Amino acid sequence: MDIAKIKGQLLPKITSICAHLKNHIDVKSLTIGLALVFGLYVLLFSYVLFKAEDTIKIIESKLSYETIPVQVIGARNRPTHQKSDLAIDGLYQNTASGLLPIIRRSDNLTSFRSYQRPFSFKEVSQDKPVISFIITDFGLSKEQSMATLDVLPPEISLMLSPYADLPEEWVSMAKAQGHEVWLNLPIQNKDATDLGGNTIFHFAPYGDKLKAFFKTLSTTQGYLGLGSFTDTSLTYSAEDYSKLAEEMYTRGLGFIEMNPYASPVIEGKSITYGAPYIQADMTLLRIKGDDSFDTLEHLAQQKKHAVIVVPNAPNIIKNLAVWLVKVAQADYTIAPVSAMFDLSLYNATQKDSDNSNESHQNIKSAPVPDAITTPTHLQEHDHIQPTENHH
Repeated sequence: MDIAKIKGQLLPKITSICAHLKNHIDVKSLTIGLALVFGLYVLLFSYVLFKAEDTIKIIESKLSYETIPVQVIGARNRPTHQKSDLAIDGLYQNTASGLLPIIRRSDNLTSFRSYQRPFSFKEVSQDKPVISFIITDFGLSKEQSMATLDVLPPEISLMLSPYADLPEEWVSMAKAQGHEVWLNLPIQNKDATDLGGNTIFHFAPYGDKLKAFFKTLSTTQGYLGLGSFTDTSLTYSAEDYSKLAEEMYTRGLGFIEMNPYASPVIEGKSITYGAPYIQADMTLLRIKGDDSFDTLEHLAQQKKHAVIVVPNAPNIIKNLAVWLVKVAQADYTIAPVSAMFDLSLYNATQKDSDNSNESHQNIKSAPVPDAITTPTHLQEHDHIQPTENHH
């Protein structure tokens, strides 16, 4: 492109236009017009300046507002958290973290005993193995959780997710249909290092662990215990988890360990406090093969009891509902998870009862002498020290 040639063509045209404007525009008239416009703007500015205060008052008078008192919460003032209909009087403590379960002082009533589903082993056949199921992630998916409530009987226990929307509503619906509800406590493990905002991390300070612990506990009310999947990595911070277990048991909660091969840290504290500790035997994942219905049947027949963890997945739940009707009704006793803690107590009671009956039988079958003889002193070999029964 020839720039010089373009300039040569445009320059004469521009010069011609400027000369035309100079000849046809009255400079005096233009100056007077600009002065008038400037004067008008000065007058408008002056009006706004002097009337601004009145204008603001008029605008404020037309606005509706309300003064709201703000309460500053000090160290001694704790927020009051609203109890739901699920809360039983005396079983909850109002704290800065929310409503936390406690043991009722008047009668030592616990959440475990208050919210567990009633079950009696006296009314079931001793020949049938006892199986308990617990469904995880209840409330996390609305559609799937509603389907679970629709197809499973009330003997099946449910574990509420701490991340469920409207947790109180889910607990209320579950309890209305007879299910007992546990609450999932997310704890870091080898397979899952981050399980959401409530996760308790191994290497976090104990204060952070306790804060996350209370955050989960305050999710809702109406649950009888906590459930977690832990492993040997728990031993990295065994002392802290021992304190958390103590905190849990002294608040009247039970615990279900979902890992059959978990660390004994939490179980150890349950022995100290005589608190409910239940350990799962397997997780049901498929229809056939490993971790299947065949596996749980073999396990139950071998041990005479089993605790099974079941993911809240559509196919597994549907197949479980079918298995409960076609197989379990005839061959097994289905009990809520909490009953497994009472099963050991029941078995011990039955054993004591059997030993007592056997002793009575032995006394009744002892030979009666034909005649009363003169008593003689016992010899050393006549005195037999009774043996102790260890349970």
